[in-house]
Amino acid sequence: MLEEVERRAPEAESYVVGHPVILPSGIDECGRELPIAPGDMTYFREQEDSSTRF
Repeated sequence: MLEEVERRAPEAESYVVGHPVILPSGIDECGRELPIAPGDMTYFREQEDSSTRF
C-alpha cells in the first residue's frame, strides 16, 4: 500500500502509526477488572486485529 502512495504522490510524506494492545493476551489476565465472557473476548480480539490491517 505504501508503494502505491509513493507512486501516486512521490512528494507526499507518509506516516505509519500503530496503537497499543487494548486487551490482554489471556482471558485470565482480565480478572475482575474487565468481566468479559471468553467468547466475547475472542470477538473483540478479532476486531482489534482487523483494525491494524490495511
